[in-house]
Amino acid sequence: MASTKFVATLLVCVVIMVASRISNAEDQERCFKDCEKFCVNGGNAHSFCVLKCERECRKGNLSRRFN
Repeated sequence: MASTKFVATLLVCVVIMVASRISNAEDQERCFKDCEKFCVNGGNAHSFCVLKCERECRKGNLSRRFN
């Protein structure tokens, strides 16, 4: 009986971790698309905007994880 509870608890933890990763990936993708659109519309080169937005969205994603 104890092993069944342990396995159930482990599965719940795995599901929560996977859901969290999917949510973070969607947030980062949305951040990147919004940032890139704003940057390119501001007159900057596409390659510059890609690098800038990757850095900014990754930094924002990391700060949200630790808050």
